[in-house]
Amino acid sequence: AGRVVEELPPSSLDPAAAAGELHPYTDQLLAASFRSIRTIEPERRPKDPGGCSFRHRCHRVAPEVPLWQRCTNEEPVLVQGIGAGHRVACHLFENAVNLESQ
Repeated sequence: AGRVVEELPPSSLDPAAAAGELHPYTDQLLAASFRSIRTIEPERRPKDPGGCSFRHRCHRVAPEVPLWQRCTNEEPVLVQGIGAGHRVACHLFENAVNLESQ
């Protein structure tokens, strides 16, 4: 949807990375790569305005999960992710450091 959702060093991109270490979109891109051993089938949901622009294709947060309200109402901000040089915009990383407020 035309926004940066994750930045990380290329050396950190591992098709076999554990779920939860990367943004769900990056996770899906890696799962689609020819070197990946994983497959991810995102649930398709109707689009509606507001909130996280990726939530309609997210495979980690479904409407019955409490975090969905936040994904629906608030656009995530870029925060420090896991490791040096990793920045991610996702409510799943809500305990990370908000980089926009620094």
